Amino acid sequence: MAKGTRSSVSGGGGSVLYYEIANFQNGIDTRKDLMTAPAGTLRTLQNCHITPGGEIEKRAAFVNWCNANVTGPPMGLVAVNNQCFAVYVNGGGGSSIVPPTSTNVGAIQVTQPAGITLTELVHWDIFEGKVFLVFLGWTGSAYGSYSYYDGSYISQADGRCYMCRTYKEKMYGLNGRNLFFSAVGDPTTWVDPPPVGGVVTHNGSGYISLGSNDSDSENLVAMEVYYDKMAIFSTLGCQLWFLDPDPSLNQYYQTLRDAGTLSHDSVRQYVANDVYFLGAHGIRSLRARDLTTTAAVADVGSPIDPVIQELIATRGYSGNVNDMGSMQTVLSPRTGRIWMSAYDTIFVLSNFASPNISAWSTYIPGFNVVKQGMVFADPFVHLLDTAGNVWRFGSYGDLTYDSCPVEFDTPALSFEKPATYKFYQGFDAICRAQAGSLWNVSMCFDPTQSPQPFDQICAIDSPTTTIGRIPISGRGTHVQVKVTHQAPGPASFGKMMIHYASSDTG
Repeated sequence: MAKGTRSSVSGGGGSVLYYEIANFQNGIDTRKDLMTAPAGTLRTLQNCHITPGGEIEKRAAFVNWCNANVTGPPMGLVAVNNQCFAVYVNGGGGSSIVPPTSTNVGAIQVTQPAGITLTELVHWDIFEGKVFLVFLGWTGSAYGSYSYYDGSYISQADGRCYMCRTYKEKMYGLNGRNLFFSAVGDPTTWVDPPPVGGVVTHNGSGYISLGSNDSDSENLVAMEVYYDKMAIFSTLGCQLWFLDPDPSLNQYYQTLRDAGTLSHDSVRQYVANDVYFLGAHGIRSLRARDLTTTAAVADVGSPIDPVIQELIATRGYSGNVNDMGSMQTVLSPRTGRIWMSAYDTIFVLSNFASPNISAWSTYIPGFNVVKQGMVFADPFVHLLDTAGNVWRFGSYGDLTYDSCPVEFDTPALSFEKPATYKFYQGFDAICRAQAGSLWNVSMCFDPTQSPQPFDQICAIDSPTTTIGRIPISGRGTHVQVKVTHQAPGPASFGKMMIHYASSDTG
């Protein structure tokens, strides 16, 4: 929200006005040009997020908890019974599960099948308190998928799971055009037992060929719960199915075109009526179109589409550790925020319905997150970096803060008068920081130049309105504001006011 109000003070060119940006509830929005974007949106919002009150708040610190290179570099992290474990592969030393301690993650170690080299942890889920792991493995001539449950190799699942999902007493897996499912209550059994006396006993396992149902489903990638149905994503689209422990009751419901995903780990349910995912055009969500809960694709990520589309174009999406095919999504229930990690950058959505806030920002953790390297185990989000370090974010009690570089930039502000020349005379802000831990405010009075010439106008750690406005001197039709902070402790920034005299007033 932004508004202009008139004061009774006179100045060069006429009466002095001030323009107030009352909150920043829209977060990053780069859909419009720098010179036409609305006030209250931001071009960058780094190492901070938007509060339920629409204010900017510095993020807490990523705390280096431990180094997980115990028996070699771990392949990823999993969360089991609200505890964090690193996953390892050995050549033949036997499987083991070691619980975490106060100073280290737990360890899940599995043994490779004979003649197979496990190269990558591609997915995991929890079934009855035990972890189901899916690996990519190399036979010497081809890659395939290999699965483990509670540390034991499950040969029946070979080739059935390039991702896995626990749902309604079964483990489900995707490979190519097929949706596979295990026996009821048994994630180790994926085929019916041999007939006895010519009688076949059905255990509920089997598969559905979604590619035969729709040609856009030849390459299935991910699945997630949507209301009472399962959304099954390919690279091109999404099918909704009602799935039941009894395979005869499985029922197709709906197909959505142009609703595919580039990353199976990007797909995440948020409450009952939203499923977020990385699509070809940016971050999107499945959302109910009407009271029938018929699904439609919502453009929740459109404010950062230009940023995401550039990353897709430059990094690709083949599934390498640093490209967009490895984007991971996690929900932090303690903050209500969605995190979508893209290697060295975490895109954060602050979504609060009552104050109508849906705001994107970014965290730059200062390290690179590996594939399968981000999990929530209350009260922390845990992240595994490429050096084997495990970092924790969040806590029950007081948060820890560091001196991470915080920055946000407004668009070029015209105060709804883009063709009017203005004389900028003063600046006010409502902000908070520890004493001496300063917010540095700079302004550019000619945003058409490249790069934009910013001049620092003040460094503040508390509201300026009680001490008189900060004097500034500048001229132009537009002004852009850059605010930075790099100091210990918490910090917040609530609003800003720019005082000016217009050439066509008075």
